[in-house]
Amino acid sequence: MNFHRLFTFFLVILSLIFGDFFENYSLVLAIFLIGILGIPHGAADHLMFFTLSHRSLSIDKTARISFYAAYIGMMLLFITVWLISPFMAFLIFVLISVYHFGQQNLNEVRFTSVTVKIVSTFFSGIFVLATPLLADFNSAWLIINSILQWEVPAIINFKLLRQLSFLIGVSFGLYISIIYWKGYIGFEPALHQLLNWFALLLLFTFTPLLLSFAVYFSVWHAIPSMQEQIIFFKRFKPDYNFKKHVINIIPFSLASLIFVFLFVNYNSSVDTPTHLGYVFIFISIITIPHFFLMNRFHGLNA
Repeated sequence: MNFHRLFTFFLVILSLIFGDFFENYSLVLAIFLIGILGIPHGAADHLMFFTLSHRSLSIDKTARISFYAAYIGMMLLFITVWLISPFMAFLIFVLISVYHFGQQNLNEVRFTSVTVKIVSTFFSGIFVLATPLLADFNSAWLIINSILQWEVPAIINFKLLRQLSFLIGVSFGLYISIIYWKGYIGFEPALHQLLNWFALLLLFTFTPLLLSFAVYFSVWHAIPSMQEQIIFFKRFKPDYNFKKHVINIIPFSLASLIFVFLFVNYNSSVDTPTHLGYVFIFISIITIPHFFLMNRFHGLNA
């Protein structure tokens, strides 16, 4: 059993035994995981770009300026979208996240159909986003409302949404079984995906929203992404290892975390959902250029 599933099963068991503890400290645990794993997994984007383009970060000054200008430019552009239309920015980020998460989830799966691959990517992304969101939509809505300034419609039935989340979760497991039965993926990747699906479904069902998302984002998404990056860098630098990767990602990781800390403390008078809304917006801004870079990376390594 791989680390991700083992860690998740262990966490779910602890959550069932010590439910009150995880409910009370889910925010602290979520911030810790996102801070040490989630945000840092994109801190090597500059190295990814120069390695993919076969250029030297230290020598090619023009390429270095062009990269940072484009990277920061995309972030500034998305900040502008947030200022003009929060709903449009929210929708763009959700769609990009669905594809980005699904792409990472199925990165090692080889499909016999491009169409099935695209559908599977989006379905996988919907599963890991919609399932935890709808399972605890009462909590999620507080954060969404802080971003979009919407009031909760009286028609919303939180119990019904929780049932819908479980339906989406079960549907994805059935979908994996069907595409295996139809011959679009092999037995081993199908089994691997079904085990992942079962572990994540338990996580999303039995742990608080913030913790379940943090565990997925950090343990299931960020760690595999960093492992892929290290393997990729080793192709060009055989002596590249985990220690060197940590050293490389520290500067931008610390810069991001310090910025979030200062911004949250500057707005210390607002409530917790609003703080989380700010963190959500910040993650969306740094995700946009990261998404395009990793999309290129996965495309070249498909």
